[in-house]
Amino acid sequence: TDTYIQRSAANEITFKTGASNALVLDSSQNATFSGDVSALRFDMNPGYAASAEYMSISKAQNQDGGILLKSKPTGGSGQNDWQILNHGTTGDLRFYAYGLAGNSLILDRENGNATFGGNIYLQDTVNPTIFFNGSSDAGIDMAIKATPEGLDFYEPEDTDKIHFQILDDTGVNAVFGYRLAGTEVIDTSRNLVNMGTGGFSGTVTAPVFS
Repeated sequence: TDTYIQRSAANEITFKTGASNALVLDSSQNATFSGDVSALRFDMNPGYAASAEYMSISKAQNQDGGILLKSKPTGGSGQNDWQILNHGTTGDLRFYAYGLAGNSLILDRENGNATFGGNIYLQDTVNPTIFFNGSSDAGIDMAIKATPEGLDFYEPEDTDKIHFQILDDTGVNAVFGYRLAGTEVIDTSRNLVNMGTGGFSGTVTAPVFS
């Protein structure tokens, strides 16, 4: 017959269909399927074993591989929504959005750069913040925080010292003065310094000229 269950000499149980292996259960309780597996749900490590567990997808390096997420509305047809892709040519991790018809996010395998296909929104928190840190030390060098009606450019590793602010309907607060092409032109006492020659198109009002 072409369909049967066989116990081999290696303490394996083999399920054959069409005279070919459909499923092999070995002596270590591993299961090897020869075709596709369809299941309602997949629960990995349900007993929370204290070990490092991975889901592994192996592929040829020049081929794509990943996870495809689908959905089906009530009374409608199934559709592709997302594809989480290990790109075959670059090795990058790509999040392909079918509604966008393009990559929503690309994570570069070599340098860790992130490329977004749309806008970035920081919301649902009182003070959304972006932190910046170079590789020279462990502290957070600089950060930009929404206040929320403005932006504070500050230094977390120096007791959150504010260096620069953009204020809603108020303007710019340059705490440590203002520089143009690397040269200070307004100091912290609001004095004009290192000014070259030039003219003003409007009225200049000042309490004292020296």
